[in-house]
Amino acid sequence: MTDKIWKKILGSKPQFVSWEDKEKRHYPSLFEGLPAEKRSEDILTRFTKLCNYIKLNSMNDNELKDVFPPTCMVVERDSQVWIFEIRSIDGHSPLELVNPVARALNPNMFVVIGESWTVMLEKDEKYEYGNVHKDPNRKECIVIDGRTREGKKHTMMQLVERKDGLVKFTDMDDLHGKADKIVTRYDDPLEK
Repeated sequence: MTDKIWKKILGSKPQFVSWEDKEKRHYPSLFEGLPAEKRSEDILTRFTKLCNYIKLNSMNDNELKDVFPPTCMVVERDSQVWIFEIRSIDGHSPLELVNPVARALNPNMFVVIGESWTVMLEKDEKYEYGNVHKDPNRKECIVIDGRTREGKKHTMMQLVERKDGLVKFTDMDDLHGKADKIVTRYDDPLEK
């Protein structure tokens, strides 16, 4: 069953919904008539890793850079995939939109991908600088947070390294021991 669902998801072409579409579309109507199904933790993990792979490739491909938004929500229902751009509104974080959008769309699972900044601190060190995006020690990162309708979660955090025009991700899990605490902030892409 799990592999059948996975093959259907991989076989479906994602539909991109831009910020400008919000005026023209009623998002929940995209899902009318589509059955809701439970998604296993295995499917969510694979879906989250696929979104991570797509994000990395989009950052290294000039044609995809403009298509794949800096902060977005990848939504799956009935093995069909939509990618919604989310932006900050009136000074609010894009993440404040995630729960209302998820409740309205009621997907089987979704992944939020956000470009962000992080600062790694030593054990028991208190963060005092202020806004992470202004900190001279900040590092660029990607946060990928996957959820199912049943509340299963899978989160990934990648450090972003840019060299010679290419982007490389390093999984934060591979950095254990280098920092005991990590301070992360999601930024509006305009702040970058």
